Amino acid sequence: MKRHCFAASLALAVLVVLGLAFAPEARPNDGDGNIFSAYARDDEGVRVIWGERAIVDGVPVVTWALVHPQDGTILAVGATFSQNLAEEMPEPGDGPAEAIVSLEFPAVVQESTFLYHMEIQSNPHGHEAPPGSVNPDRNRVPHFDFHFYSVPEELVWGIPATNPPLPAVPADLLPAGYLQPGRSVLQMGRHSNPAWALTDPDPLTAVMLAGFLPDGSAMHFLEPMISQDVLLSGQNFALDVPMPQTFGREMLYPTQFRAVFHGNAWSLVFSDFVNVQ
Repeated sequence: MKRHCFAASLALAVLVVLGLAFAPEARPNDGDGNIFSAYARDDEGVRVIWGERAIVDGVPVVTWALVHPQDGTILAVGATFSQNLAEEMPEPGDGPAEAIVSLEFPAVVQESTFLYHMEIQSNPHGHEAPPGSVNPDRNRVPHFDFHFYSVPEELVWGIPATNPPLPAVPADLLPAGYLQPGRSVLQMGRHSNPAWALTDPDPLTAVMLAGFLPDGSAMHFLEPMISQDVLLSGQNFALDVPMPQTFGREMLYPTQFRAVFHGNAWSLVFSDFVNVQ
């Protein structure tokens, strides 16, 4: 396992060195993409499977998975984007909840894991903090909401805005240390914060939220919310991944999250998948 973790980290660095995160003309199936795939598979014991790719204000964003070359075990799933995205934050886009980009993960990820697609919301002016926050301006700093959804984009478009009272999330679905979510945000859902975030007097740096459908019946996203300042700092960091007792379906679920800086690009990486039900 340690060998594969090292290989995955090295493969991510190679991905950026070969220019996929910077060259708009690069494609997963030719040129640099093929070179990276061969390097990862033959020399480092991992294979890359590409998801979707898009250009946002000239900045490429790509999703991917790293798998074991012999048995297909999923080692890591994530997204990579240039540091330029953080340096020049885009205005809100035309995706769900004004997402600037929405990208699917590879089919093998969608079929076997919690992760289906990701959306990025850019908040140059921040947004409100949850009710009851000690610092009501905590989330007013410029930041990105990275929504890693377990459902297709089509379902997200249909999520309504709904105010409390709403059904409580059952105790076995609510991760330990997380608070009952409040209102449902249009084209997102209900956001559950770790309890410590509401008592933190400092401005937002980075936090992992858990998202729920309006009726509280299922957790449907993981959301690293990361400030612009943290991304500009270029320092790797990790966040705890919320873990419910039950999920309502059998699948692979990540237990580790790392944000890895490559010099002028970031990779947001979920790894260490376990079987859950």
